[in-house]
Amino acid sequence: MEVIRFLADRISALFGVSVPPYHFIHVLDNKTNVTRLVTGPITFYRKSHEKILNLAQRMITVTPKEYCIISNPVKTDENNEVVVDDLGQTPLAYGDLEYRFTQPSFPLYPGEEIMQEVTTLTVLGQNKAILLSAMVAFKSDDGVDHVAGEQWLFEGPGVYRPRKEVEVLSTRAAQIIYPNSALLLRALADFKDKDDRKHVYGEEWLVKSVGAYMVGAYEEVVDVIQAYHLDEKTALHVKAKRTHVDDFGKRRRHGEEWLITHLDAESHIPSVDEEVVQVVSPIVLSSNTYCVLCDPVDDKGVPKIGKKVLIQGEKAFFLMPGECLDDGIKNVYVLGQNEGIILRAMESFQDGNTVGLSRFFIL
Repeated sequence: MEVIRFLADRISALFGVSVPPYHFIHVLDNKTNVTRLVTGPITFYRKSHEKILNLAQRMITVTPKEYCIISNPVKTDENNEVVVDDLGQTPLAYGDLEYRFTQPSFPLYPGEEIMQEVTTLTVLGQNKAILLSAMVAFKSDDGVDHVAGEQWLFEGPGVYRPRKEVEVLSTRAAQIIYPNSALLLRALADFKDKDDRKHVYGEEWLVKSVGAYMVGAYEEVVDVIQAYHLDEKTALHVKAKRTHVDDFGKRRRHGEEWLITHLDAESHIPSVDEEVVQVVSPIVLSSNTYCVLCDPVDDKGVPKIGKKVLIQGEKAFFLMPGECLDDGIKNVYVLGQNEGIILRAMESFQDGNTVGLSRFFIL
C-alpha cells in the first residue's frame, strides 16, 4: 500500500492530477502544515513539499427541493464570503452545524464534513403540521423571538426549511369535527390560542366548529363528545359543576339542576361546566289515567315545595329536577249507573281548580 501511495505521489508530481469541473481536492503543505482547497477544472501539479489528501471529489449540489447539513462549517464574513487568515487557512466553527439549501454547487473546505447527505425538504399539505421545539433562544427569519424549550406549529400547506436551533418533535394532522360533535381539549401550559383567548394549565374546553381543527402545540385532545338528540320522547337532566353561563344565555349556579328539552334545542352537547345526570323519558297519561305531581316547578323554574298538582290525561310531560309522582300513575275510577265513591278532603281547597302549568303537551 505504501508503495502504491509513493508511486501515485510520483505520478502526480510528474504528470499532474486532473480535477474535472465541479470537483475538488485537498492539498497539504508540509512546510506550513496548512491544507488548502483546489477546485476544478484544473490539472494540478503538486510540489515536492505538498501532499494530495484525497482523490477528486464531486462538489455538492442542492436543488430547490433539498438541503444538507454541514458540520464544522467554515466561517464567513458579513458578505457571506469565506474568511481566510494570514496563513491561508480557512477557520472553522468547530462543533457548529450549518443547514445549506439551494445554491450553486459547492466544495467542502478542509475540516468540513457532511453530517447529513442531501435530503428532500418536508412538504406539508393542507391540514398537516409539524410540532417544533426551540433548543436554544433565537430570532426567526420573520422576526419572532423564541426561547429555549418553546413549542409551536408549522402548518401546511408549505415547505418546511429546518434550522439548527429547532428540533422536530412530531407530525400531526388536523382533527375533523363532524356535526353534532365536539372536541374536548385540555391545556398543557398557560398560553393564548388562535383566537387570542387565554388558557391556563389543566383547563378544559370544547371546540364545536364543524370542519378541520388543528390541535395547537400546547393542546391535547381528551375526548370526542357526541351530542344528545332531543325530541318529544327524550330530555336531558343536567347539573352545573360550577357557576357559569350556559349555551342559552342563562346564568347557572354551582350545583343547580335543570332540564333541557326539544323546546330548547334539537340537540345538545354538554359543556365542560355541565354534568349529565340522566336522560329523561316523558310521563305519558292516557284518557283513563291520572297522577299527582309533588313539589311542582312553575313556568319560571321556581319549585313549589310541599305543593301537589293533579294531572289528568290525555297528556305527556317531563319531570323537572326535584319533582316526583305521588304513588305513580293511577287509573281513574269507572263508575256504573248505580255506583259511587265517598271522598274525604285532606285539606281546604276550591273544587274545580285547574293546573297552572303550561309545559304539558297533548298526545
